[in-house]
Amino acid sequence: MPKPPTWGYRARRTYVVFANPDSRPTVEVFDALVAQLRSDPGLGAVAALLVEPNGQVEISVGGWEPSVPRAAVHAAGLHKRFRRCGLWARPEPGESIDLDWLNGGCLAVRRQTLLDLGGFDERYFVYNEDMTFGRTLREAGYRQELRTDLLVPHAAGSSGGGSTNMARLRGASMADDVRRYNSPAAALAIRLLLMLGTLLRIGQSAVKRDRPRAAMFRSYARGLLFGTGQLPGVPDGSAGSSTAAPPDRRSAGYRPGHSEAVHGPTSPRSRQSPTTDWKTGSRAVR
Repeated sequence: MPKPPTWGYRARRTYVVFANPDSRPTVEVFDALVAQLRSDPGLGAVAALLVEPNGQVEISVGGWEPSVPRAAVHAAGLHKRFRRCGLWARPEPGESIDLDWLNGGCLAVRRQTLLDLGGFDERYFVYNEDMTFGRTLREAGYRQELRTDLLVPHAAGSSGGGSTNMARLRGASMADDVRRYNSPAAALAIRLLLMLGTLLRIGQSAVKRDRPRAAMFRSYARGLLFGTGQLPGVPDGSAGSSTAAPPDRRSAGYRPGHSEAVHGPTSPRSRQSPTTDWKTGSRAVR
């Protein structure tokens, strides 16, 4: 958690709702999320279901702890057939599903729980911070729930720095996460499987002549391979600045696990991460 903490953590409210700037939740969605937390002390977090502009559920609304078998299922594309055996979940609206972590695009938590557990893992600028938060909740004995009856439109990726840029950051964060929370052998196997699956998708995109999709997967592969990515809005030559990527970054710009310099007052994260906090019983969004 940044020091000093952001206003969302300082706010004297019982509940905090995190929402992506490119999502469109309603007050009714916020009310439903907070009401469920209020009624269930054992619930650590509850999230709404993010859907694409065309109404299709996003593939990353939550998921399961990365493992070699799950990475193999995803790499082979079998997650489309065995929908609960891969890494990322894509449930149908109204479907009940148990997940290890929830996407933070529209996520409600108790403020005290957030503070007690140290907030989101600040080693990650984007991606995997919600995965690690889910792990922290589970270790603390909390449950998590995805409300698949609450649909929230989300323009996926539009709040970042471009699809290829964000894809590389996503790959870098995943590489760091599996390295931290798996044995060296398992971490290597997971990364190799994800790389293999990404190469297969690059080939499929090339056959279909879908250049943007192929470019996105190539960037994701670079993130997996090198563990680095360029922070959006951060000049390459700004190492050492309070708003820049960490001074020990490689040419790509960002390495997960080295986040001490990316949360300055004008940093992309502080500009692009609004939170909405709720006073108990109030419908007003502060």
